[in-house]
Amino acid sequence: MKGNKVILIVQEVLMYVAQAPYLLALIFLFANVDVEGFVGISLIVGMISNLVIFPVVIVNAILAFIGIFKGLKSPIKTTMIVKLSLIPWYVVNFILGFCFFAAALNPFLLWSIPLVIGIMVCTTFMYMISTNFQVYSYVINKLIRREIRIDALLVWSIVLSFIFCLDIVSSILLFYSENKLNKTEGEA
Repeated sequence: MKGNKVILIVQEVLMYVAQAPYLLALIFLFANVDVEGFVGISLIVGMISNLVIFPVVIVNAILAFIGIFKGLKSPIKTTMIVKLSLIPWYVVNFILGFCFFAAALNPFLLWSIPLVIGIMVCTTFMYMISTNFQVYSYVINKLIRREIRIDALLVWSIVLSFIFCLDIVSSILLFYSENKLNKTEGEA
């Protein structure tokens, strides 16, 4: 299903687009320039553009769920490429999270620190997991059809896909595992 790859790439592009207003707000804050409330407007636009990503994530989840029963072409290579290309997004996201945390250190805003951290961690985790939906679907389909067996590498790569930063390692492990499996099938 070509739509699965397209939705994954659309999600990646939207993630970068949603991050741009936050970066602009941060640049204007550090430059100590606020052109007619531009910083506030940028933050609001960033929040709205993040809300636009949620339907894309839901469509991605639905397509992945359908893929469990229909079967998919291997999304592992595409997922690995997307994960690797999202490394700058995760770095900037961490910097933005730190800046929002630092901004909440004002004595009147201390109550908001758990909220800021919670929102940043939850949205980042949701984006991280959603880029793996198709891989989970593919692996479940292959396990149901008994085309692959559970081995240590598969288990580790699935477990690592739920941990920040290590999800990228997991996509590389899955890619390596799939290539190794394809080579042994070709020799047999």
